[in-house]
Amino acid sequence: NVTNWAAFQRLTPSIEDNERLREPQREAYTEIVAHFSRPEHHREVGVVLPVGCGKSGLITLAPFAVQAKKVLVIAPGLRIAAQLLSDFDPSNPDMFYRKCAVLVGDDFPEPADIRGSSTNKSDLDVADVVITNIQQLQRSGVDNKWLADLPGDYFDLILFDEGHHNVAESWEALRQKFPAAQIISVSATPTRADGRLMSGDIIYTYPIYRAVQRGFVKHVKGLVLNPASLHYIRRGDGQEIEVDLDEVRRLGEVDADFRRS
Repeated sequence: NVTNWAAFQRLTPSIEDNERLREPQREAYTEIVAHFSRPEHHREVGVVLPVGCGKSGLITLAPFAVQAKKVLVIAPGLRIAAQLLSDFDPSNPDMFYRKCAVLVGDDFPEPADIRGSSTNKSDLDVADVVITNIQQLQRSGVDNKWLADLPGDYFDLILFDEGHHNVAESWEALRQKFPAAQIISVSATPTRADGRLMSGDIIYTYPIYRAVQRGFVKHVKGLVLNPASLHYIRRGDGQEIEVDLDEVRRLGEVDADFRRS
């Protein structure tokens, strides 16, 4: 049924001038539209929104920005996956499209979720957006048969929530499984705990100071750190060196190699 298949192409959302949406959601949406409208664009992009700026809401808007046919949304865990499903769920009175008047009427994209081995492919076939968590993609054997059975062009858009995790090996397997899909990662931080940068071109970042000014972030606590010493790896020989703060100041002024280290 083509009518059900292409909801993100068929429906006309109210986004750019919608005052119920937050400023970072509208601005990020505009940047996504601009990026994927260019004849030559990168397949994978990232958006950085501080906590409280409407990351989940942007994920519900992004499929309209690229006129997607069928979308896969991946959350880092069960709790966030459940939240995202509720934002897409037409049976939820507070679902995002209704709460923010993005869509008027009773015609909404159809969601489906993947949990364990209970999801039938027929559920996915009639859905416009499929929500799951990364743990489901890491399963092996019969529990992950749904993924193995899908053709490589099944999804044309993949949305990663908490996208700074998307450099992991399991995410790379997903990219290869759906090689033609556009990929949008949304995260509060562009880096993982190990320092690796979120993959894809970061096309939009909402500054934390603006989030505080607009009241999206209400509780900011500053911590002053006063270390007694500094450990660093010397570039010349790879040796780890410990120096006290006075020496840090002195070396910072006179030693270019120290500054680079």
